[in-house]
Amino acid sequence: MRRTFAHSRVAVAIRRRLRRRFGIAADRVAIHASRPWYVNVILLAVLVGSLGWVARAGYQAWQGAATPGLADMQSKLEAQAKRIDELEQQNQALRATVQAGGSHLQIERTTQDELSKQVKTLLEENARLKQDITLFDSISGGSGVAAQIVVSALSVEPEDGLGRYRYRLTVSMSGARDPSAREFRGQYQLVVKMQQGGQAAIMTVPLANESNDANSDKFALKFKQYQRVEGVFKVPDGAAPASVEARVLSDGVTRATKTVTL
Repeated sequence: MRRTFAHSRVAVAIRRRLRRRFGIAADRVAIHASRPWYVNVILLAVLVGSLGWVARAGYQAWQGAATPGLADMQSKLEAQAKRIDELEQQNQALRATVQAGGSHLQIERTTQDELSKQVKTLLEENARLKQDITLFDSISGGSGVAAQIVVSALSVEPEDGLGRYRYRLTVSMSGARDPSAREFRGQYQLVVKMQQGGQAAIMTVPLANESNDANSDKFALKFKQYQRVEGVFKVPDGAAPASVEARVLSDGVTRATKTVTL
């Protein structure tokens, strides 16, 4: 009987320990997560992103179902944008080609202008050489030919589009001359024949209303063998010169003339 009582006390003690450990009165146990906090943050972000992607996909699917041609329109817009990019690239390439061609064309034009200037200079020099040859031939005229005044050369060229013309004149003494003879003294005059207002007109250079003193200095001739003169005259507005005649005067008498046609 004592043994039975002892066994019951042991059983009661065991039950009390079990109740204290696993019963309602047992101490509370705290459960801690085994992974770091930032891992939970990353997982939360992934979850939010997944939910957003699912929501967007669902919205696009719903919108595509609501507007059946939207996908085709988007594909056409993308194709058009790609075509626009291609055309812009082609435009830039063509623009570069045109600019390069323009540079080459400008170089060619500049070269042609330089060549034209050189040709014009050579022609002028050639004309002067011919005038010099003619001049020296007239100066060194054969014996037995009486000395006389001649207009060896005369040229008239437009200087600009304002009715201005530049002339060059060479007057010389040709034939046999007495070395002791005095130099020739006189003056020259230009007679310009032109069309003005559909009618023929004549203009003299110097003009009749110009000062005689100025004319005597500007248009005077004084030489023993030859003399070159150069000047500019201007015709009235709307007039078109047809010919220019150069006259050499001495003591009011015309000693030589020469005419060029324009």
